[in-house]
Amino acid sequence: MISERREGLYLFHLILQVMVIVLGYWTWIGVYQAFTSGALIRTGWNYMSYAGVMTSILVIGTSLRGMWRNISLSGSAEARIALGSKKWILLTIAVLFYLVATKDLSISRLFLFSFFPVLYLILVASELWFHRLFTRWVFTRTAMDRCILLGPDEGGGDMNASDGRQLREWISRQRIYGLEVIGGIGADRSLSLRARIPHLGAVDEAEEILRKSGVDVLMLTRPPRDDARLVRIIELCESLGVRLYVILDFKARTGRPTSLMDSDGLDILMFQNEPLQNPVRRLVKRLFDIVFSIMVLLMVFPAVALVTKLLQIIQSPGPLFYSQERSGLRNRPFRIFKFRSMHVRDHKPEVQASRGDDRIYPFGRILRSYSLDELPQFLNVLRGEMSVVGPRPHLAVHNEIWQRHLRPYHLRAYVKPGITGLAQIRGLRGQVEEEKEIRKRILCDIEYVETWSLFLDLWIVLATIRQMTIPPAKAY
Repeated sequence: MISERREGLYLFHLILQVMVIVLGYWTWIGVYQAFTSGALIRTGWNYMSYAGVMTSILVIGTSLRGMWRNISLSGSAEARIALGSKKWILLTIAVLFYLVATKDLSISRLFLFSFFPVLYLILVASELWFHRLFTRWVFTRTAMDRCILLGPDEGGGDMNASDGRQLREWISRQRIYGLEVIGGIGADRSLSLRARIPHLGAVDEAEEILRKSGVDVLMLTRPPRDDARLVRIIELCESLGVRLYVILDFKARTGRPTSLMDSDGLDILMFQNEPLQNPVRRLVKRLFDIVFSIMVLLMVFPAVALVTKLLQIIQSPGPLFYSQERSGLRNRPFRIFKFRSMHVRDHKPEVQASRGDDRIYPFGRILRSYSLDELPQFLNVLRGEMSVVGPRPHLAVHNEIWQRHLRPYHLRAYVKPGITGLAQIRGLRGQVEEEKEIRKRILCDIEYVETWSLFLDLWIVLATIRQMTIPPAKAY
């Protein structure tokens, strides 16, 4: 029931967002036309194709990003603003790509680029306010269902959410979907105290309470240990016409994200989410890697290689490239390429570069500050050993050290290592000085593995380009 209501609410949200984008687009045509000679009237229908591109990409992007639905319906204001910004970047890139691909000379560039700020305001405003316009009354006015929470027999273990905050937040959000929690049943009052709801009675009084209250939903805060008891509860709810839900609190109990999958008739509980296990997504990522790498190697790499070699001859004679063994996909070793930024001398490769490191020659510092020493790794990308975006590859010796700081460290090896990554655009790069730094990096890498999307890759690439123009403090 809840899932279907969520889908319906987000469909309302998406339809309204599409309508507002189209309306805003045509309104802007009118506003722009008021300050021009009226040429837009003669080519107005051609302008319609751009509205079609924006709405089509928005619908497609939404279908591929299930997390967007959660943010739009129940995310924080900051998360919804960020989501509006992401959608704006996606639609802007799509429109520019369409403009270049079609070589359209009929549309006014000034009009198109002046609409982009308007589009940003539309997307951010719709993410901030649409959920308030309809989620507050769609079900509350038409189909509000009353729910009772039922805790376990033994008491005190109703739900492993820290001090009940997670449960209380969940209860408050369910009113959006037409579900009102009116009380709790438990062996003691711990469930009601944590959830801040009325205590309706003990567990052995559940049947009588359900009959008298006339509620629509009974929700178990934990699956019963005794299968026979679960069957009795199911039969009771069926006889009373009460919907039965069971909270699978494995995430709260294990501290790890979980997902339930139907596989040929078996329900399988998984503790990792891996979008790149989808072969279509892997193909999309690989095509992006190939196209982007070819562009960089043709347009940027030759000039940087020539300048680097000339300055190496002057400042630090030796080979142009430096190669080193790193751990790749599934921790398989490969040789990574870089422009050499250090003098040719004997030194321990496992010793990380530090600020003022005398092993780095002058132009090598510039290469490292602007991440230009990483350009040869696009050769690794074409060879299939790396990706443009992914967790940074580490030395095997560092893997052995850093895996002690966070148990799921090797989950980052589920995908190919990248030239840049989520940790890098968040400023987590350079020398590791404290344990908490490597923990943050690892968590960023795992977050990337579990939330990958093509849009996320594009976002990271754009953020990396910005960082190359304004290097962070730890770029040395």
